[in-house]
Amino acid sequence: MIAYLLLNLFWVYILYRFNTYFFGCSFTNKKRLTASYILFYLLNSCVHIIFHHPILNMLTSLVGFFIISVNYAAGIMKRLLSIAFFYVVSMLCDIATAVTVSKYYPGKRLTAEATAITYLMLFIIEIIIERIFDLRKVQKLNYSHWSALIGVPISSIAIICVIIMEGFPNKRINLIIILLLLLINIFIFYLYDSIQNVYLKDLRHEYMEKQLEAYTQQMDVMVKSQDKINALRHDLKHHINIIAALIKEKQFQDVNLYIKRMETALEETAYHRYSANHVIDSILNYMLSDAQTDFKNLSIDIQLPSELGIDYFDISIILGNLLANAVHASLNSKEKYLRLQMKLEKGILFISVENSFEHELRIQNGNYISTKTAHGSEKHGIGLSNVKNVTEKYNGKVTISHKNHVFTVNVILYTEII
Repeated sequence: MIAYLLLNLFWVYILYRFNTYFFGCSFTNKKRLTASYILFYLLNSCVHIIFHHPILNMLTSLVGFFIISVNYAAGIMKRLLSIAFFYVVSMLCDIATAVTVSKYYPGKRLTAEATAITYLMLFIIEIIIERIFDLRKVQKLNYSHWSALIGVPISSIAIICVIIMEGFPNKRINLIIILLLLLINIFIFYLYDSIQNVYLKDLRHEYMEKQLEAYTQQMDVMVKSQDKINALRHDLKHHINIIAALIKEKQFQDVNLYIKRMETALEETAYHRYSANHVIDSILNYMLSDAQTDFKNLSIDIQLPSELGIDYFDISIILGNLLANAVHASLNSKEKYLRLQMKLEKGILFISVENSFEHELRIQNGNYISTKTAHGSEKHGIGLSNVKNVTEKYNGKVTISHKNHVFTVNVILYTEII
């Protein structure tokens, strides 16, 4: 009985992980949600131990699933779909275990070993669904990490199968080994989730620092612009007198030059409005304000609404990396050419960045590799991998090319705005 209670606790833990993946953290009340899981565990355990009737067990599980799902903010169809999916997968794992490692007949209780294998199989399926099909995960697993992670429950199943096949007589030792294996699985995946959350927090913190730096730069540009305007207002009478004197002397060419100098003084520190989106404008002002006058050929074409349907954290990574590389390479070339184009049409966000570059680029296995030169570092290879990773989250595409010393990156993202 103790073995079943502990194994059933592991099953409820799997259910919790599945619901967290399926519904997210959109529960209505944390205390009520916790209470519903505890109530379900107690009710399900009592019915199974006292009655152990297949139909009654099924009804208890289904009703319990639904009571738990009510605590999440979701529609009725999504709740029913999650219940059906989890129960069917659980039942298939039961059947697979019964026909492979246990001499099963209707009404027979599965042994603790067989039940542990069933739940570990269900755990593996939940991990696969969570790690592969969640396209908005911040950090995707590479093959080595994936193999190590999924190898933990697979190895646990193998050990339990050995215990069953060899028929070790000491049931108490067998039970302790099985329970320890389950605890190891829980601890390892808890540790992984914790590390993932810490990584996400660090990434968000880094983004907030960059965003704050951009806002600081934006405020600095606006303050300088206002100071320049105040200075012109203060000296306006003086400027008018000079212009009037030049006109009186019919020095019209000098008048034009003087007015252009006044216009340049205003434009040097002006906050530029590129689009209807304040975040995009902030990024562009931050990346381009200090280098505006250094370009020989600068073209900015932005056609964006106030909302993009994309996480600003992600768009900042894409635009920040592309512009950082482009500005650096362009200003270190003779042509000093940079063109940025952004537009949103029918839910598709298109970003194109072109820039001139001076030195030859290195390409290895289809990837652009940064090269060190006497004049600095060509950093096209740095940051492009981050751009590709973010683009994949939106089922998008990145195309990179270069011709006649012009480097081009085109990005397509599928947004939530149609």
